[in-house]
Amino acid sequence: MMGWHDATLWDMLANTNNFEYLFDLDYIFKWEHPAKGATFFTFWVAPVTMGFENASDISIAIESPQGTIEIAELHMEHPQTTPNGQYVEHTYRFA
Repeated sequence: MMGWHDATLWDMLANTNNFEYLFDLDYIFKWEHPAKGATFFTFWVAPVTMGFENASDISIAIESPQGTIEIAELHMEHPQTTPNGQYVEHTYRFA
């Protein structure tokens, strides 16, 4: 299971020709405890692009009191079969 706590979101792109929705973010792969005598954690961070295929009916509400957007959790909810019966679609919710 991937953890999304403190992943910083830098860009969002809706590719309407391919029904894709893309997020560019910094993903924290590992949290390092503070070294002896240090106060702060350090992190292993990598830039990633998270893509959602066959994306439609997108709704976004964002609050950013400090001016950056961070993801705490990602939830995949409400599975249902598509009208043609060939796929299962989900609602994705970031917290």
